[in-house]
Amino acid sequence: MSVKGVKTRLDKTKDVKERSKSEMNTSTGSVADPEDLVNDIKSIKENLKGVIKKEDLESALNQMVQKSDMKDMVTVIVKSVVSEIKESISKEVREHLEKEFDEKLREKTGVLNDKIDGLEMEAEGFREKIEEQRKEIKSLKEELGDVSHRSKEAMCLANFNEQYSRKNNVKILNWKEEKGEDLRKELIEKVKEVGVEILPWQVNAIHRIPGKKGGHRPVIVKLHNSEIKRKVMVKRKELRNKNVKVVDDVTSNNMALLTRLSNHRDIVQSYYFNGHIYGKTEDDRKIRFDLFDDISRKLAKK
Repeated sequence: MSVKGVKTRLDKTKDVKERSKSEMNTSTGSVADPEDLVNDIKSIKENLKGVIKKEDLESALNQMVQKSDMKDMVTVIVKSVVSEIKESISKEVREHLEKEFDEKLREKTGVLNDKIDGLEMEAEGFREKIEEQRKEIKSLKEELGDVSHRSKEAMCLANFNEQYSRKNNVKILNWKEEKGEDLRKELIEKVKEVGVEILPWQVNAIHRIPGKKGGHRPVIVKLHNSEIKRKVMVKRKELRNKNVKVVDDVTSNNMALLTRLSNHRDIVQSYYFNGHIYGKTEDDRKIRFDLFDDISRKLAKK
C-alpha cells in the first residue's frame, strides 16, 4: 500500500470516531431507536473496513526505506549483474577458445604425428641404406686395401725386375758430348787408361739418355757380365780424375728411395748395392729398405 493510501485511511478512521462520539452524546438525551442503532453499527463496520492495519503501516515503511535506498541498491544490482555477465561471457569465451584451441591442437598434432611417422619411415629407410652403404664401403676398403697391398707388391716386384735387368749396367756422368762421337770406342780407350781391358763385344750397348738442360747427357753402358762391371766400378776414383763419374744404373723408384733416406735425420748415408737400397745409421747399422717402408718405424724395430 502507498503512503497516500495510508493517510486516506487515517482520515476516515478519525471521522468515524468523531461521528460516533457526537451521536452518542445526542442519544444521551433520549432513548435510542433500536433500528437506528443497527444502522449505525452497520455504518461503523463499513467505515472500519477502510481503517489502516498494522501490516499496511509496516509495508508503507518498507516502501519508504526501499525508495531511499533504491539508487544504491540498483547500482549494486547492476554491478553484480554486469559482473556476472562478464564472468559468464569470459567463461563462455574461454571455454570456446579452449575448445577451439584443443581442436586446432588435435588437428595440428595429428598432422605432425602423420609427418613424424612418415619421417620415421624415411629415416628407417635411410638407416637401412646407410647400413648397406657402410657394409659396401667396408667391403670396398678391404678390397682397396688388398688391391693397394698387391699393387705395392707388384710395384716392388717390377722395380726389382727392372733393377735386376740393369745389374750389368753403369751410368757415366759428365762425359763431354761431341758431334759424331763413337761412344764404344771412347769407353774402351778411357777404361784402358786406368788399367781395365774391355773388348768391343763385351760392350752390349752404349747410348746417351735425356739429362738436365744445358748439361752433358748421361751415358748408359750395358756390359756383357757382372765381372766386367765389377772391374770398371773398382776404377771409379781413377775415372773421376779424368772428369767422368761412373755410378750404378739405378731405377727411378730406387733413386727416390735413396733421396728419402738421405733426407732422414737418423740416416747418415744411403747407397745402392747388388740390386738393393741400404741406409747407414750413426751407430753404424746397415739396414736394407724397400720402396714403401716407413723409415722411422723400421729404424725403431731394428
